[in-house]
Amino acid sequence: MKGILLGLAPAEVGRFWIDQRIRGFGHPPRQVTDPAIMLRLVASLKGSIGYLPAGQADKTVRIVARIRQGKVIGP
Repeated sequence: MKGILLGLAPAEVGRFWIDQRIRGFGHPPRQVTDPAIMLRLVASLKGSIGYLPAGQADKTVRIVARIRQGKVIGP
């Protein structure tokens, strides 16, 4: 099953980041399992982006897109 935003299956994303590391172009994004921690990190780290369950964002972050019924829509 392909992801909604990237259009890639999880295995394809993994291969992409392995390739990036081998070529010296960076590291994959870090994963955070707790939405509250994600919110604090995104609010405090300039230029960061994260995914949160609907309704868990607050005024400390800016929503740039939402996913509804498998489609990306504007804020």
